[in-house]
Formats: sequence, C-alpha cells, structure tokens
Amino acid sequence: MTVLTGSCLCGARAYEIEGELDGVWMCHCSLCRKASGSVGNAILIVPRIAFAG
Repeated sequence: MTVLTGSCLCGARAYEIEGELDGVWMCHCSLCRKASGSVGNAILIVPRIAFAG
C-alpha cells in the first residue's frame, strides 16, 4: 500500500496518507490564487480514514 507523507515548510504540521488518492485537482479561483500567490492551489481528495495528522 502506498504511503504519502508531507508537512508545512517549518515542520510544525505533518500528515500521512495511506492508500490511493481519490483525485488531484487544481483550483484557479481568485481566492486560491490570492492565498497561494500563484496561478492556483493544488487539492488532493483522500478518504478521511486514510488521512492522519
């Protein structure tokens, strides 16, 4: 089974996702562009049971 891990840049928050992703999306709305300072935000869709963190 696939396990993905990640954290914020400072390491204060970390997460682990076990299993397959249900979807990967890119949002380009004005709120996501402003929040990210980029052309949009990447969004991962995962079952709640697979997420720890």
